[in-house]
Amino acid sequence: MEEFLRHYGLWALYLGMWIEGETVLVLTGFLIHQDLMESWLAYPVALFGALSVDSVVFGAGRWSHGSRFVQGLIGQRGAAVKERRLGWPAFFGVRFLYGTRTPYIFYAGTRRLSWSSFFVKDVAAAAFWALVWLSCGHLLGRVLVLVRGEMAHHERLLVAAGIVVAGSLLCGFIGWRALRRKATAAASDGGGEGQP
Repeated sequence: MEEFLRHYGLWALYLGMWIEGETVLVLTGFLIHQDLMESWLAYPVALFGALSVDSVVFGAGRWSHGSRFVQGLIGQRGAAVKERRLGWPAFFGVRFLYGTRTPYIFYAGTRRLSWSSFFVKDVAAAAFWALVWLSCGHLLGRVLVLVRGEMAHHERLLVAAGIVVAGSLLCGFIGWRALRRKATAAASDGGGEGQP
């Protein structure tokens, strides 16, 4: 498995940007922490993959700009609305709102945003986005190693605590059943005495 990841990991990372970017980036960050992938290679490949996807979607938006179907979906807006919706905060915001990035970039293409303006904003947003998710995966790797190390260090204590908790639950269940049987027996005896 390790050899597979070392040889095909970057290709899988690039293709993963076309399918599910955030998940692939978190997994890649985890693999970087495990020394199965080099961060100095993974980051540019992830960025290139994200920009490739965005460029295709943006180009599709520009190509379909005159389509009646697309115009019916997005409607006609003025220049002021166009500039407000295609600004820097929107490019950064949609990166972190799941399911909004692709429709937004398509929308930006239909609004005839220039390629140069799109590219500058998209590179900045994608670079920050990739760095955040790779860092999350790396941090996840660190946390799992710490938790695993702590569990191994306190393994006997954890097993003993588990036995005590399981035993307490079992005793409580047995006691509850015994009390319930007594209550049922008392109710049936009391009901029988009142009859002639």
